[in-house]
Amino acid sequence: MTGRTQSSVRALAEAFATLSSRMLKSSDVFRTVGELELSVTQYKMLTLLDGEDSELSLKEVAERLGLSFPASSRSVDGLCQRGYVVRREDGTDRRIKRVRIARAGAEVMSRVHTARVDTIARELEGLTDEQRAALSTALAPLLDRTEATR
Repeated sequence: MTGRTQSSVRALAEAFATLSSRMLKSSDVFRTVGELELSVTQYKMLTLLDGEDSELSLKEVAERLGLSFPASSRSVDGLCQRGYVVRREDGTDRRIKRVRIARAGAEVMSRVHTARVDTIARELEGLTDEQRAALSTALAPLLDRTEATR
């Protein structure tokens, strides 16, 4: 792919997936998550809850992550014990448990985000100013779309 422009949707998707995988493997994200002793499920849960404007029911969390309700409940238990998420009973239906990220959980996700950004910045340093400007211009519509659907 070097030196060639990829314009088909599938080719661009493949290029993004390859780039994302390479960057993740070369980043400090795995080390950071390991240092925090987070399971993959706990990391996925914190990622989902980070930046959410409202609480999610435990059932919603399980469905969105493709997990069983018991697996989600166990992960939330561990995250609650560490102060990374807050769980409470729903105000109108006590059978429903609601969860949200706690300040400590947001700080954890900030550390992971910083590791991700540092890796990307190292890669971008290898580009010329013109290449970075072109990339910025190309990414703008994607970022606008993803922000609008948040």
